[in-house]
Amino acid sequence: MKFTTATGSCYEVNQDSKQIRRINGVKDPQPRQGKDGEWKSYMDLMIKVGASAYIFWDPKTTPLLEGSTGGAPSTITSQVMSIES
Repeated sequence: MKFTTATGSCYEVNQDSKQIRRINGVKDPQPRQGKDGEWKSYMDLMIKVGASAYIFWDPKTTPLLEGSTGGAPSTITSQVMSIES
């Protein structure tokens, strides 16, 4: 599956292996996402056209940010504009 956000970022998701990567974007990716084109494991993904996507990262590979007091490492994207199967 692929999805595109309002800021022009394009993501590819492998739901079977629970991996995601940002293919490209206008601005640099957020530090948790890693480099463009780099697959990264996630625990859960909430995605719906018209809303932000929520990516909950695997805490084994993505630690919490310094100073965090709990929760799960996550990324919230800009509004999802389209989803392709």
